[in-house]
Amino acid sequence: MNRIDIKLGLTILLLLITIILPLGFVMNQIFYGFYVSQAQEETHMLSSQYANLINDSTVENRLEVVEVAAKISNQKMLALSDQGDLVIKERSGLNRIFR
Repeated sequence: MNRIDIKLGLTILLLLITIILPLGFVMNQIFYGFYVSQAQEETHMLSSQYANLINDSTVENRLEVVEVAAKISNQKMLALSDQGDLVIKERSGLNRIFR
């Protein structure tokens, strides 16, 4: 194996595999971590707003207000009672489920 082109090609290929693949993995983890933290912040913010709507004593039909808010924001939502029963299941329409 005295051909320089084969040696040079294998060296470049080895460098690419040892540098580019780990770098790609690290970049993927950075973007994934950023996306997960953004999704958690958005979920926390929306759940806080829904909880404030439910606890607002001036609103008569609290659950309907939350259903409409979920429909407007195009978010999935489940509301549970104190006993853990499903009170509202909201996706694209006003779907009420009482147990």
